[in-house]
Amino acid sequence: MFCQVQEVAEVEETPEKTVVKKTCSAENPEVCNTAAKCSRAIGYSNGGKSWKKTSSLQGYV
Repeated sequence: MFCQVQEVAEVEETPEKTVVKKTCSAENPEVCNTAAKCSRAIGYSNGGKSWKKTSSLQGYV
C-alpha cells in the first residue's frame, strides 16, 4: 500500500522571542538593588571613602 501526496500545506513559523536579561552594572544601575548601587558608587582614595564620579550612577547617589 502506497500513499500519494495530494496537497502540501505551508506552515508559518512564529518567531522566537529573545529575552535579554540585564545584570547589575554601572551601565544598568536600574536593575541593581540599593546595596549594590552603594557599593558600586563608593570609591576609596587617600585612605577614605568618596562618591565615584561615574555619570551613569549620578541619578542614584
